[in-house]
Amino acid sequence: MNNSNQGKLHNRKERIFFLYKNYLLEDILNDFAESINDEEYNFSSIQK
Repeated sequence: MNNSNQGKLHNRKERIFFLYKNYLLEDILNDFAESINDEEYNFSSIQK
Protein backbone atom coordinates (compact mmCIF):
# COMPACT_ATOMS: atom_id res chain seq x y z
CA MET A 1 0.00 0.00 0.00
CA ASN A 2 1.51 3.33 -0.98
CA ASN A 3 1.49 6.53 1.09
CA SER A 4 -1.47 7.99 -0.80
CA ASN A 5 -3.67 4.99 -0.01
CA GLN A 6 -2.48 4.92 3.61
CA GLY A 7 -3.37 8.60 3.96
CA LYS A 8 -6.84 8.01 2.53
CA LEU A 9 -7.37 5.05 4.85
CA HIS A 10 -6.24 7.10 7.86
CA ASN A 11 -8.58 9.97 6.88
CA ARG A 12 -11.47 7.55 6.47
CA LYS A 13 -10.78 6.02 9.90
CA GLU A 14 -10.64 9.49 11.47
CA ARG A 15 -14.00 10.47 9.93
CA ILE A 16 -15.65 7.24 11.05
CA PHE A 17 -14.24 7.67 14.57
CA PHE A 18 -15.46 11.28 14.69
CA LEU A 19 -18.98 10.34 13.59
CA TYR A 20 -19.18 7.38 15.98
CA LYS A 21 -17.88 9.44 18.91
CA ASN A 22 -20.41 12.20 18.26
CA TYR A 23 -23.23 9.65 17.92
CA LEU A 24 -22.33 8.14 21.30
CA LEU A 25 -21.99 11.54 22.94
CA GLU A 26 -25.37 12.65 21.60
CA ASP A 27 -26.96 9.45 22.91
CA ILE A 28 -25.41 9.95 26.36
CA LEU A 29 -26.52 13.57 26.52
CA ASN A 30 -30.07 12.67 25.46
CA ASP A 31 -30.25 10.01 28.16
CA PHE A 32 -28.99 12.50 30.73
CA ALA A 33 -31.53 15.13 29.63
CA GLU A 34 -34.34 12.59 29.90
CA SER A 35 -33.24 11.53 33.37
CA ILE A 36 -33.15 15.07 34.77
CA ASN A 37 -36.58 15.77 33.30
CA ASP A 38 -38.01 12.75 35.11
CA GLU A 39 -40.63 13.69 37.72
CA GLU A 40 -38.49 12.13 40.43
CA TYR A 41 -35.79 14.70 39.68
CA ASN A 42 -37.97 17.59 38.59
CA PHE A 43 -35.53 20.48 38.94
CA SER A 44 -37.90 22.93 37.30
CA SER A 45 -40.49 22.85 40.09
CA ILE A 46 -40.21 24.75 43.36
CA GLN A 47 -39.53 22.48 46.31
CA LYS A 48 -41.85 23.01 49.28
